[in-house]
Amino acid sequence: MTRSGASHQSNPVAGTAEATYNLLTFAFGLFSALAIFAPFPLATVRSLVGKELARAFGAWTLLANVVCYILKSSADTDIPPLAPVPVAMATQLQRGLLLMCATHLAVAALGACIDKAGLYPAAVACHRR
Repeated sequence: MTRSGASHQSNPVAGTAEATYNLLTFAFGLFSALAIFAPFPLATVRSLVGKELARAFGAWTLLANVVCYILKSSADTDIPPLAPVPVAMATQLQRGLLLMCATHLAVAALGACIDKAGLYPAAVACHRR
């Protein structure tokens, strides 16, 4: 049995956290690349913040990518980290990531309530059918 299998059997949460942070690291990295390199309509689709903040949203997702990578490396039981992350710092990073996500959802919901429907022609076209 490998070392990772033995440690994940004794602590199943460690394997789940590692896989979750691995997926989040990949997703936030992809979103950052889309916000920075994609053409205009594609860059704004997944951010829900409109065309004014779509490019700046890439910095937010890049920051979230780095935080998820740090949390993934602290949850990884196979590879010892270069600089171990203390439990208190990992907890603060988790809370910060949760706060960042909640703030984004609140801004997106507020923007959807305030913006005129004309800013989203694809959504209006789907509604008319």
